[in-house]
Order: sequence, then C-alpha cells, then structure tokens
Amino acid sequence: MLKKYFEDDSYNIMPCGVVAFQNDSTLKIISANDYYYSTYANGNFESLNICEEDKNIIADLKDKNEVVYKCIVSDGSIRYICMHLTKYNENDILGILMDVTEQHTNLVRMKDERRCFTFALKSSKNIVFEHNVADDNMTLYIPVKGQTELKKLSIPNNTEDAVYELTDKRDYGYLKENIYNEKVENISVRMKLPGNKNYEWHRIFRNFEHDEKGNLKRIFGTITNIEDEKHHEKELKEKIEIDPVLHVYNRNAGVERINEYIKSNPESRDYALFVIDIDDFKNINDTYGHLYGDTVIAMVAEMLNKATDDDAIVGRYGGDEFFVFLKSSRIAENADRVVDNVCKINISEDKRITCSVGVADGRIFEEVPNYKALFSKADKALYSTKKNGKAHWEIYNENIVYDNSSHAIDYEVEDAENSTELFKTRDMMKVFLELSSSAKNSDDAMYKIIRYVAEKFDIDWFQIMKVNTKEDLITISYEWCSDPKFQNNAGKRGYYAHSDIEHFKEFFEKYPVFILSNEKINGFSLKFQREFEKNKKNGEVVYNANITTGDSFFMFVCTRFGYENPWQIEECVELNMATKLMTMYISQSDKETENEKKLRKIIDYDRKTSCYTIAKFYEQIGRLRKFAEEKDEQVALLHTDFSGMLDFNERFGQIEGDKVFTEFVNCILPSDNDYNIITHIDGADIFFSAFRFKNLESFDKIDALNKQFSKMINEKYPGAHIIVKTGIYVLKTNEVVGVGLDKALKAKKTVKNPTESFCIVYDKDKHENSRC
Repeated sequence: MLKKYFEDDSYNIMPCGVVAFQNDSTLKIISANDYYYSTYANGNFESLNICEEDKNIIADLKDKNEVVYKCIVSDGSIRYICMHLTKYNENDILGILMDVTEQHTNLVRMKDERRCFTFALKSSKNIVFEHNVADDNMTLYIPVKGQTELKKLSIPNNTEDAVYELTDKRDYGYLKENIYNEKVENISVRMKLPGNKNYEWHRIFRNFEHDEKGNLKRIFGTITNIEDEKHHEKELKEKIEIDPVLHVYNRNAGVERINEYIKSNPESRDYALFVIDIDDFKNINDTYGHLYGDTVIAMVAEMLNKATDDDAIVGRYGGDEFFVFLKSSRIAENADRVVDNVCKINISEDKRITCSVGVADGRIFEEVPNYKALFSKADKALYSTKKNGKAHWEIYNENIVYDNSSHAIDYEVEDAENSTELFKTRDMMKVFLELSSSAKNSDDAMYKIIRYVAEKFDIDWFQIMKVNTKEDLITISYEWCSDPKFQNNAGKRGYYAHSDIEHFKEFFEKYPVFILSNEKINGFSLKFQREFEKNKKNGEVVYNANITTGDSFFMFVCTRFGYENPWQIEECVELNMATKLMTMYISQSDKETENEKKLRKIIDYDRKTSCYTIAKFYEQIGRLRKFAEEKDEQVALLHTDFSGMLDFNERFGQIEGDKVFTEFVNCILPSDNDYNIITHIDGADIFFSAFRFKNLESFDKIDALNKQFSKMINEKYPGAHIIVKTGIYVLKTNEVVGVGLDKALKAKKTVKNPTESFCIVYDKDKHENSRC
C-alpha cells in the first residue's frame, strides 16, 4: 500500500476511509488508509470501488465538493458512500469517505412517505396548512390536478391580512375569534383558495403544538372543501322548513328568517311585514268541501310567490293565513299585486276569492324591531281592513281603530290547548288541518294527528306501515306508544314473501279493517304468523288499510294493551274513517320532490360506480334472501379487493382508477339484479357483493371472471399489474351479514402473495384457525 499521502499512522485510526486518486477517467488509486482497504475496497486495489451505474457520478469532478455513490463492500452488502473532495494538486484528488447508508435509507423512506402523503392528499382533495405562530407565517400544501407534487404556497408575515384575503368577509370575524381557540374542535368558513373562482365552504381541522413553557408555537391541520355537504344540508333544511305542497315557509322557519334579516341589518328600516287572510274562507270550506279549500290555499300560496319580490320571505301561519316579509319599501306595488292577483282566482263562474292584507312598515320604528313588533302592527292593520269592507290592504298608522283582540290566529299557544277535549265535537278533517297547520314540519304534524287519533280511540300502540307491493317491502313510516320507555322503530324496513303481501292486499280489498284472531292468520307464512303472535301478546290488535290501485298502500296497526277493553265493530268502522283521512294526508306528504329524489339517489347509490351504497346494500340483502328462500336457493357473500391499485393510480391517475372500478361493477353486475347486488366502499378498492345460486358452478364463473377482468385491464393499461382477489362465504339462514363478510375476508387472506386473480370459498376446517 502506497504511503505517498498517508505516512502518518493517524490516518489509519480514522473511523472512515481516506483515499487519494488520479483526477482522470481511470480513477486510479494513488494511496489509501487501512480502513478503506479493509472495508470499502472489496479487493479492488487499483481503482475506486464504485458500482457501474454510479461511475458517471464522479466522471467529472470539476467544482464538486462531495459526491454520493453506491458500492458493494467486503461483506457483500450494498453501501452508500458520501465522499468529500479536496484537490491536492492538479493531478490528484483527496477524498474522505463516510458511510451514509442509513441516512440514504431514511431519505428514501421519507421520499416514499412523501409520495404516499402526496397521493393521499391529492385523492382526498384536502389542503394541509402549517401556521408558525412565532414567525407569523403560513404555508399551504395544495394538490394540483395533473401534477405529481403539491403546490406550496407560503404566506409570510401579516398572516391575518393574508387569511383575510382568503376568507369571506362575512366569516373573517368568526375565524379570527376561534382560530386560536383549542376548545373549538373545527371551524367552518367560506374561503376562496388558490384555483377557486368563488368563495366556498371549507372546514378547518387544527392541531396545536406548544413549546416547553406551554406557549402556542405552531398550528397545523387540514382544510377540507365542504361545499357539497353545505348544499345538501341546505336542501335537507329546506325540506324541513318549506311546506312540500305549498312551497312556502312554515311559520317557525319564516319567523326565524325574518328575525335573522332584521338582526343582520340593524341600520336599515326598509322592510315591511304583510299579514294576509283569505276572506270568508269558512264559507268556501262549508260550500265546496275541505279538499277544495286546501286547493284554494295552494293556489293562493303559489300566487304570493309570484306576486311579491323575488327575495321576499313568504310563509303560512296556518289555516288560511299567510305572511310576506319584504326586504324593501316597495309596499304599495307589492300589496296591490297581492290583492289583485288573489281576485283572479275563481271558485265558480260568479264567485271569486278575495283577501285582506294588513301591513307594518319598518320605517315607523325608531328602535330595531323584531318579528313580534311587526306582527302586532300588521295584525291591527288587518283588523281595520276586515272592518272596512275586506278585499283591500291597509298600512298601520296611529289613527287605526281596532279592538284588543287579535284577528290573526296566535299559533304560539301551548300544545296542551290542542287537547282531544277541544276537538271531540268538531269535524275530524278540520282537526287534522288545524293540527298540521301549527306543526313545525310534516313529521311533527303526523305525530300530532297520531296522538289525537290514539286518544280518541284509546290506542296504546300505533304503527303506520307503508307496504310496497312491487318490491314486497314493508317500512314502518310512523310509530307511537303511550309507554315513555318505548323505543321508536320508525324507519325500519324489511322484505317479506310475495304471497304474504298479496294475501294482505286481497284481504284488505274485501275487509278494510279486521280484529286480529287465530282464524285471520291462516294462509300467511310462518314469518308473519310469528309477527301476529308477537302482536297478540301485547293485547287487542286491529289491522286497517285502504287499498288503492297503486303499487303501495298504508297499513295501520292499532293496539290496546291488555284485554280489558276489547275492540267493538262500531269503533273499527269509525277508526277506518280516521285512517282514510290519515292515508290522504300521508299520501300528499309522502310524494318525493325532485330534490328528494336527488337526495335519495345520493343516499342509495355510489356516485363513482353507480352501485349501491353500503347502507342500501345491507337493505337489499333482505330482498335477495327473500327471493332465495322463495326459489329454494342460497345466498353467497363476496369480499373483493385489488392488488396493485396504488401503483396503478400513481402511474395512470385517480380518474383512470375510478374508471377501473366502474368497469368492474359493469362486468360483474348482470342486467337482472334480482340475482346479484354490489356495493363499493368509498375511498378504498374494496367491493362487497352478494348473489343467489343453486350450485357451485357459479363460483367457477366468478374465478374465470376475475381472471378475465384483470387480463383486460392489464392489457388496456400497459405496465399495470392488477390482481382481483375474492373471498366467498355461503350465508346461513338468519346469519348476520357482517359475520359472513368477515369470514369471506378471512378465507381471502389465507392466499399469500398471489401472482394471479383468484376466488376462494370459505371452509371452516381450513380457514377458522389460520393466521391472517
């Protein structure tokens, strides 16, 4: 070994390699210390020991201070070496070597983690932020469509001003007040982030980091776009607050919005409240009937929406009374249109409808009024209008003559006043209308009516079931019980044998009401016979329904606990009249609007693949099991996922990955989905499916289908390596679906490192004790 540069033994005790070599392409070693020869040389004493693929790294060392290369050392392992360079003279270079394998491994792992983090962030469409409190700067990591890296946006200094630019002015105060409040779990504000054209709702999740003294040091977290969620919330809220038939606000929702507007505009008085009453409406009901009266109310509601300003708040107090809140001082223009347009509604050739309107002008108030203050003035003006001949409008002033009694109905009375005693001698339809008009929403109205009917007929337990004769599906629409410990089952549903549904339908077509007895249950399946027996244990039970020509009908189950108060035939006849009216009411409120249909689609179907959501999947399992039982078939549960999907998404993109899922659903879902149902677990590559079968040949078809599908995808996307893995479990009678899916997963996990697509059927002896 040459000692040209390393004659001093101190070079040999250095815990790293020291080497001198010629500064040319030969990399010929001139001299080295013992550590280099024993550790890094690996028998190569003529030139630097560098893996072939890295030799180009140090082929030209001009102006370089250090290089990192890969070599194979004496023990056969691959090591990464960092060489710090010094030019000893024109011809020779001195290098000090450090083993940086561990650092390199960590760096690679960090890059992999960053790549996974970036992929996960781009998939979730979340934005990660970091706010350094001490330095007052913020950094946003934003996923950009079509780019593999995240866009980094730094907002140095004056962070509040920068955030103000991002945040809608309506929410800036709320954000400033709560951004540092650790007790507030998350914050929802409207923001316009880079790339957005408009302000959209975002939810900010935060984590707080403190220094040793407990001072806030850093805030970091995610910003999630919740614009769709807010839109759905708005649709659901409108569904609750807006009358589904009249398309105007109910009283509580309308009053809330009026007060919100007044509170948010404290300096303005340019608004007015109209109180509107249909003249002689009782005569319309008495002459033409209540159903016609309801039609008149609907026509007036439609007219009010058209005759008043677009931003007016239109609502119904109840009965034949409405209110309109104008967000302007165009009183005469709007009031004239209201009175004139109502007069255009004809009852008959010689009879028109008229209305009276009382108006309260916000400009008469010195202090900021509220709804009650406006209503008080408008109500007095309405009284004056009625007294002075009706069919016109008057605006409140101090000279109006009125008595102390309010003309408008005060719907703020306690529910206790709406007791059965008050209605015992009055028309039942009128009672239903008055109860529903004072309700917060249609469900509240229905339960008010149910309580009234339950008290009138001494019913302890009341169920209303919707029977879908087309799908053989029975849903508990409403349920009420006098026992306060009772658990409400409204919303539960189940599939029943078609013969049972047909038997019910045929029975109710002949006898709209029957008292449950042993002879009545003959002909029903064992499942329904058990239901009947369970109901009989509670007491005296009456079944009631009014069959129409449609695909569904409502069945009323009325139970009196115990047997001390048996049902009488006369009571059953009167009860049937009540349920007829209730059927009419439910049928109106049960009709789905276009928005409800859209919401139902979102709830029932996965938006990426159009297959069922997980909740709908579990529901449809009941239908599948029912069909299987009728056809003497079995039900198989399938747990399917893909290998290679992460690499696929990184290479071809998330959109193409979603297309693969959609193609998979279309491939395995036949046109007759009475035999097969499927759901996609959102955010994952997992599918649950179930199908009916009679013999095991169906499983061979699934195996062939998996192989065929993976071959098709891998050919369509060169470089992809998708493997479809399916576990199958045959569901036993009354066995829980979740348990079956777990066993299908357990069977699938026993196949280690598969090289091709497969399906495997759960076998208790093989898979129960296997380690997964």
